[in-house]
Amino acid sequence: MRNFMLINADGEQYRLMTRQRFLYSPGGLGYEIDDTFARLGTKYVPIETGYAQGKIKGNLYFTQPNAYQKYYDFVRFCQKTPLTLAYTPDIGTFYRECKISQIDKTELNQSAALDVQVELIALGLWYRTATAINDGEQTGGKIYTYSYPYTYGESAGVLRMQSGSYEDSPAKLTIFGPVTNPTWRHFVNGEEIATGGIIGTVAEGLKLVIDATQTPYTITSQDSYGNIVTNLYELSDFSTERFIILRHGSNVVTVEGGTQVMLEGRLSYASV
Repeated sequence: MRNFMLINADGEQYRLMTRQRFLYSPGGLGYEIDDTFARLGTKYVPIETGYAQGKIKGNLYFTQPNAYQKYYDFVRFCQKTPLTLAYTPDIGTFYRECKISQIDKTELNQSAALDVQVELIALGLWYRTATAINDGEQTGGKIYTYSYPYTYGESAGVLRMQSGSYEDSPAKLTIFGPVTNPTWRHFVNGEEIATGGIIGTVAEGLKLVIDATQTPYTITSQDSYGNIVTNLYELSDFSTERFIILRHGSNVVTVEGGTQVMLEGRLSYASV
């Protein structure tokens, strides 16, 4: 059976399908194309292609006792934005960043329950997470994903990740210190598509994080808790692509100057 859950900006979780509250008639789980066309003779040619911003709708049913309090708690929860919707059909869990765009509350119905219409506006595509780790040993690189069993890298500083998605998927590359003047290269199906690097040193106990999973993209040094210590964006090589965007097929990232590395991907999907 499918399940829905919201996660707010504080990391709190709110299950949408329990005995006390139940999401029914969900819609907007697919996608809509929003292309721009130009007429050339008798034909229309797309000049700009993309997806329309998604809207997910449904009705949230709050049962007694204390239906009003349950509704109040839900509204307070949703005010800690942005939200992430977790959707779990029988093929795994997918996530989508979103915001509440509308809540339409009724009064108590004949069953003494509240029937609330909810609309979420999507801030991106659906995604599922995948992580590849290489701990620096010759056979120490492991890949953990929802779709694929883990495998071992053949050398230090090498990360491998298979993507079954046909959408460009952002990723976060982490290089653990100490490291000086590290560089990285991204290959897709054997072809080099991106390179990057910084001129600088990241001390032991810190990590260099090249993050394309958030906007704006960032290059920072962070402590072990993920707190930003230094913004290193200005030390990066602006003549290169720098950020890792995964593509369909075999993705390989190699790092020179660092051996303990990790790659976290958000494999994106238009619909699930």
